[in-house]
Amino acid sequence: MLNTILSIVITLLGNADVQAAILALLLAALAWVIKRWVWTRNVVGLAIEAYEYAEQQGLLQHLRGFQKFDPFMDKFIARYQEIYGVAPPPKARGVAVQAMEKRVADDHAKSTDIPF
Repeated sequence: MLNTILSIVITLLGNADVQAAILALLLAALAWVIKRWVWTRNVVGLAIEAYEYAEQQGLLQHLRGFQKFDPFMDKFIARYQEIYGVAPPPKARGVAVQAMEKRVADDHAKSTDIPF
């Protein structure tokens, strides 16, 4: 039974049409991964830009903590719409919030480090 299945698989993989189909699927998957990575990198870049804007607004308007979230999200949405022409979907907003939270944690860790 196993030998029969193995011989069928080997025969199929020896077929040029099957090889072309497998290659096409692999290339399509690779293209999707690259496109997704570029999109995520761009969204994170916009989130960092929006975070820095919110920090500036926090200093100017005396905002603290969560009060800076509105300027952050407003800036992120505006920049996303400038680039993509549509409002950011929930996935983009989630990626942006995660990037912002990581930046807040990194900044907080830097400010609490005590040099010896």
